[in-house]
Amino acid sequence: MRILRFLLSAIFSLSWLFAGWAQGGVYSLQLSNPEVKAIAQDKDGYIWFGTARGLNRYNGTSYTVFYASGKEGSLNSDNILDLCQDSDGTLWIGTECGLNWYRDGRFHHMNSTVFDPVNDIVETDSRSISFTSKSGRFQMDKYQFTILDYVRYDGGDDPVYDALQKPVFTDREG
Repeated sequence: MRILRFLLSAIFSLSWLFAGWAQGGVYSLQLSNPEVKAIAQDKDGYIWFGTARGLNRYNGTSYTVFYASGKEGSLNSDNILDLCQDSDGTLWIGTECGLNWYRDGRFHHMNSTVFDPVNDIVETDSRSISFTSKSGRFQMDKYQFTILDYVRYDGGDDPVYDALQKPVFTDREG
């Protein structure tokens, strides 16, 4: 009876795979982690999913997963907290270990305990982005990587600190 159940299960599974293949479908919609924290679409049409365990890029038919490897050109953490596509086509990535960006097919990151975690990222104008971290809100020049403005969070029981930990939003007017 066990052998029959196994054979029926195997036949059903294989028929499902062949049916998906014949129709040109995606076999699995499974991401690297079910906890999706951020979604963005880039200028090339890729859809990016930031999860608790990796950055997933979907091209319309399949996923590519990017993980932190500790090597040059990789993410600095697998725990993706926010994504922001800017007007120049750079994908900015906030992780529990700081700020990353994806430009020209390569990842870059800025490691600093001041910047971790990076929770919220927005493009504030054509030359700068703003992001929040555990120590404050930063506005940074996207090309010079210099801090233009900084609001420090002191923490504790301060209601202003608690309010500033909420996401940063911007409208068309900035």
